Amino acid sequence: MVVAMVRCVIGAVFIASGLGKVFAGQEFARTLKAFGIPSFAWAFFLGRWLAYCELAVGLLMVLHFGSPWPERASITLFLLFGLAVALRILAGPLPRNCGCGCFGKLLQSKISWALVFRNIGCAALATTLVADSQIVLLLLGGLGLTLGSILHGFEETPA
Repeated sequence: MVVAMVRCVIGAVFIASGLGKVFAGQEFARTLKAFGIPSFAWAFFLGRWLAYCELAVGLLMVLHFGSPWPERASITLFLLFGLAVALRILAGPLPRNCGCGCFGKLLQSKISWALVFRNIGCAALATTLVADSQIVLLLLGGLGLTLGSILHGFEETPA
């Protein structure tokens, strides 16, 4: 029951994220350019490819089709997203009003360490779908998401 719920929630996250990127179009390509993609054409291509991958993974997870490959792909995507955000933060000052682009136009989040921890938490939750020790990984995923939320709260607090 819990596993099915986790699968549907993660699938819904990927569906919403993919749709947000599709509808964002060139705006998401500009976000990718701010992440360091060398040309706008490559950023646009990568943005479309990423959006359709997210939609496919999300639909396969919600429909519980092709298991365990969509689950493994979701783990990989969450970890790659977390890595991309961490590398962008470490690269230096962010361009003004640079969001993460996670959900395209649907939801804008600032690039932050909280986002990195949320992606790690989501990867841990997705790991519960393919691992034997689901309780431990579910707790680790919850911890990662909690840390991400706490850090997000600190970053939103004015100095």
